[in-house]
Amino acid sequence: MITATADWPSGPVELEWHPGNTTDLPVTGSHGFIFGDTGVLVVDVRSRGLTIPGGHTEASESPAQCIIRESLEEARVQISEPVLLGHIVSDHTANPVFDGTYPVRAAQAVFFAQVARYLDFEETMEVAARTELPVDDVPGHHHEWNAVLSAALEAAKAASATK
Repeated sequence: MITATADWPSGPVELEWHPGNTTDLPVTGSHGFIFGDTGVLVVDVRSRGLTIPGGHTEASESPAQCIIRESLEEARVQISEPVLLGHIVSDHTANPVFDGTYPVRAAQAVFFAQVARYLDFEETMEVAARTELPVDDVPGHHHEWNAVLSAALEAAKAASATK
């Protein structure tokens, strides 16, 4: 199993990469490795820096609907049919100040998709810019790269090779 420790704004969290399309945990968010004309799409989120598009699911939406919405909201792109690569399990058990907004253990769905259509980008209060990076440059520019994201990126590269 591939694991990493991250320091999120809510405190320390243990992450695990689980490839495949099932999880027994609640899925609280979706993120996507979205391949465009020249590389992987990343957005500059003002509070974090460069990251792949994604966010928390809304009440009645599926993880796939979430990444479609987040790609549009954050990066201003429409994406092809997203392919579920796996889940990043987040475990807040070791965080002494965890506020419980989300479950102590939850999953975030990770997708591969391709840009179907670029829309005019406009800065928002959350996102300052969008850009594409060569696939192998993403780890060096992502605001908090780790072994779990590396495993997810490898799955996305494999998925892109079949498209």
